[in-house]
Order: sequence, then C-alpha cells, then structure tokens
Amino acid sequence: MVALAASIVVLAACDTGDGKELRPPTQPAPTTTVAPDPTVEELDELGAIDTLPAEPVTGFQVVTPWAPLAPIDPRYSCDGDDVSPSISWSVPPDGTVELAVVLRDLDADGLVHWLVTGIDPSFGAIPEGAIPGSAVVRTNSFGVAGWSGPCPPAGEEHEYFLTVYALNRTLEAADDTPADEVVDLLERLAIAAADRSGTFAR
Repeated sequence: MVALAASIVVLAACDTGDGKELRPPTQPAPTTTVAPDPTVEELDELGAIDTLPAEPVTGFQVVTPWAPLAPIDPRYSCDGDDVSPSISWSVPPDGTVELAVVLRDLDADGLVHWLVTGIDPSFGAIPEGAIPGSAVVRTNSFGVAGWSGPCPPAGEEHEYFLTVYALNRTLEAADDTPADEVVDLLERLAIAAADRSGTFAR
C-alpha cells in the first residue's frame, strides 16, 4: 500500500495540468571535454610556429586619439609636432609576458613608423611623447629610434595601421634587427593583437 501511494505522488508531480506528463530523462546529458590550446613553445617544437596567427581576442582593444579609419591629427605628423600619440589598451590575455606597439603605413609596403617592444603588460597606456621605462624603442624604417609621424607624398592619402601585440614570451631580437623583420617576428609569436587604422593626407 505504501509503494502504491508513493507511485501516485510521483505521477502527480509529473502532471503539468494540461493532460501531458513530463518524463524524466532516461540518461544524463552528455558532457564535452575541450582540450587546452597548445602553447607557443609546443607549436614551436612541432614546427608550426610560422602558422600561429595574431588574431584579436574578445575584449582586447586599443584606443587612439583618432577613431577607426578617421583622419589622424596633423600634430602627430611631419607637418606638425611629429610627436607620438597617447594610446591605451584593455587588459591583455592571460599569460601575456610583454607587449609591443607598431605603426605601419599600409600604402607604402608596410613602412614601419614606430616600433616599441618589451612593454610591461601591467602598463595600460603610453602617454603622448613618452615611452614606459621598461620598453625598448627600436629603430624604425627611417633609421630613427623613435616615432616618425605620417608623412605621405603631397596630394596622397595613406592608411596607417597601429597594432598592440601581446606575447607570452620575451621577444628575442638583436637591437640592430631591421624593423620589418621584428614586425614579422611579432606577427608569428603574438598570442593576440589589437589594432586601429587611421588616415593622413598632405
């Protein structure tokens, strides 16, 4: 009699009131196990480092004085004070060991105007005309260890691409490594990148 009463209670609990009964699942829901992404070191050992992309990740962004694809203030160009802009970025991905910043002219075969590496990831910004103390200011495509602002030929408008790279290991490149080679290395080793384009015409 007790067993019969218990059965009635269970059936009542499964009654939705509309004439239908909710049946309990016959087996637990399946679970999915996701393997962790390989590290840069593991990819390097497999010879796959050259295929490692520098893709932006959700939440990692860079902010510049100009809006995306908007004109860059002449203050930062060769027609103005030719001073480096203040830039900031959001929190980089976990595992970031250092950051690097690059400004390239996309309409001049990627000419490097600014190349700074070794930035401590605890920094979230670079002030105008300044560089964090831990950073390494490398020689750009003009042979200048510093900022060389936008300076396209008269009558031309060029697009400039500023990128912040997040690395999960220290960049190893000699001080005299050409700027384009350093950028190629950053592209290969970055675990994430945030970028912003701007234009300038004279």
